[in-house]
Amino acid sequence: MTDGSTFLRPKQAARAAIQLASIADDLKAKLDASVARIKAIQAKGTQVWGDDEPGTQFVKNYNKGGDGAASATLDAATRYADVFTDVGPIVTRAIDGTVDVDMAVGEAISKLTGQLGNPPSDT
Repeated sequence: MTDGSTFLRPKQAARAAIQLASIADDLKAKLDASVARIKAIQAKGTQVWGDDEPGTQFVKNYNKGGDGAASATLDAATRYADVFTDVGPIVTRAIDGTVDVDMAVGEAISKLTGQLGNPPSDT
């Protein structure tokens, strides 16, 4: 647990948000490529799994005409990748908002007290 205090080093947090966004973009590209490859295999139907009874049954149950676990999993992978790419910009906005609020509070305190409030250094 914390003591209720928040401390933010804006420059370090911004660098971390940029790294997070880069990692998310890389993950999305890899997931998108994997999903496309799997869908290309699925498009071949029984050609991949065989035209015999076990191959036909596998294809039939594998994706149940687009409503099965295979499609649901691929759709979820795509959605999660999209969510991951949103996280970096959200963190950046949160950092900016925190800094803006801190500056506004500091200015208000300065006006009330006549003293300049110096934020901690960003090291």
